[in-house]
Amino acid sequence: MNLRQLSLLEEIIDNGLKDLAIPYVKKNSIRIKHLVIRHSKKAGWLIYDTKENKQVAQLYCKYGAIALAKSIAERRPLTDKIINLDRIIQKHVNDCLFYKHSMDKADNIIKYESIANRYDVSIAISQQAKDDLEKIILS
Repeated sequence: MNLRQLSLLEEIIDNGLKDLAIPYVKKNSIRIKHLVIRHSKKAGWLIYDTKENKQVAQLYCKYGAIALAKSIAERRPLTDKIINLDRIIQKHVNDCLFYKHSMDKADNIIKYESIANRYDVSIAISQQAKDDLEKIILS
């Protein structure tokens, strides 16, 4: 295929995907209908509405951003639930970082085991929230 045919094929695919609420990657962004998801080192995952030219939301994790964009594109009222799940993931990922550091600095086995239990609980909770977001994306 030459470049002209390739760009024509890409244009046909992009036009077909604009009507469906299926996430697809285009350059450095993820697109769902008229919504664009981009990653920012300082702000996390940002969702922009290309119809209104404004930022819709700012989320911590990629799963949360995709789930929220899909929910908005399909006009489903799951915004509060998705934002709550994203905040749960953010909290427990930060807790895991703290617990990991504390386990490295623990000076006795009792303290280490206590922190390790908290670490395992935080991982389980964040994984459950991630699974819930994944169900929303795939539904």
